[in-house]
Amino acid sequence: MVVPSMTLGGLFVGAPDGGFVGQRGHLSSDGGRWQCLERNNENIVFKWKCGIFVITSENRKPYWSLVFPPNGKGHHFSLLQHETEKLRNDIEKMRSELRHEIDKVTAGQRLDLNLERGRIREELSNQNAETNNLTNKLDRVSNYGSVWEIHSLRAQLEAAKYDVIKYCIGTLVSISAVGLAVLRILM
Repeated sequence: MVVPSMTLGGLFVGAPDGGFVGQRGHLSSDGGRWQCLERNNENIVFKWKCGIFVITSENRKPYWSLVFPPNGKGHHFSLLQHETEKLRNDIEKMRSELRHEIDKVTAGQRLDLNLERGRIREELSNQNAETNNLTNKLDRVSNYGSVWEIHSLRAQLEAAKYDVIKYCIGTLVSISAVGLAVLRILM
């Protein structure tokens, strides 16, 4: 059977005695997962998704170094590089998500502050209008009060004037009565 032309490297690692160690993930070109089912001296049987592929001794030579790399250190290093790159990408993705969330929260807080500031300004303008209205009412009452006070003062002055005239007339009448009495006694 023919093995499709895709990257098989990084899937399996050979043990020092040439045996199979285990599966390391999937690096196929279409995202498929390879699994080693059987290994003997002649054939290596791989299961890939739904199909089974057999690498025989004739056609395994080009793929042998990809499936079982001769140097485990290079393969391990490439796996580490791949994992490091994945972690870097994940970190960058988390950083961008965190920046996005921070920007979203900051924008929400700015919006809340602006709304609160607008509400406070509106409340202050309402209070200023109410204060001006009360000041105008107080001025009107004061003006009406002063007019009322003026009228009451005039009435009091008129009453006091009548009292003064009354007392003056009473005083004159009493002085004249005393004078007439003194005159009658003396004469």
